[in-house]
Amino acid sequence: NIKTGLLDVDNVNIDGNTIGSTDTDGDLTLQANGTGKVEITSGDDAPSLLVTGDDPDIAVDINSSSGFSLAEYRMSVDGVQKGHIAYDKNIGAVRIVTYGTDENINLVPNGAGKVGINDISPDNQLHVTNSSGVEKEVVKLEQLDVDEPFILFTGTSGSDSTNSVSSDTTSDASKSGAIKVSINGTDRWIRFYADAS
Repeated sequence: NIKTGLLDVDNVNIDGNTIGSTDTDGDLTLQANGTGKVEITSGDDAPSLLVTGDDPDIAVDINSSSGFSLAEYRMSVDGVQKGHIAYDKNIGAVRIVTYGTDENINLVPNGAGKVGINDISPDNQLHVTNSSGVEKEVVKLEQLDVDEPFILFTGTSGSDSTNSVSSDTTSDASKSGAIKVSINGTDRWIRFYADAS
């Protein structure tokens, strides 16, 4: 056992709890042999791996000629994989996948935060922006459960426009426009009215 506080081996410096490179801008590589793995453990709920710096990054890089398809970050409970975030080079897509039975994927912004897709400044809880020239629909809903609806609306019901769901069945209000939808590949138009009555 080496009891001194400092050890230099080739271009690696070990000093207390710090392992560093003695080369200017030198890299550090931890390489396990064969099927061995590099493990980092922690005794509390603090991050086991903390990356700090002016521009910190964690990179997962897969060889393009590899027979495997995923560059992935796995999440497990007691050694059982529960989900992963990965780039699949075979299909050219980033995947977020759960492995448990009926487990959810939740996007939970804090406070008044919002979720934007192709939009870095979302205005609503979910804001999807379609770029000009894409020539695709903004959202596609594909319902394979034949006896279930496409959308479930849940709100506060009332007899007028002061609530999010109106029970008024009259049709006094003037038509104020229509929106274009596609049903099984055929374009259709849905009329809407200026008021709930």
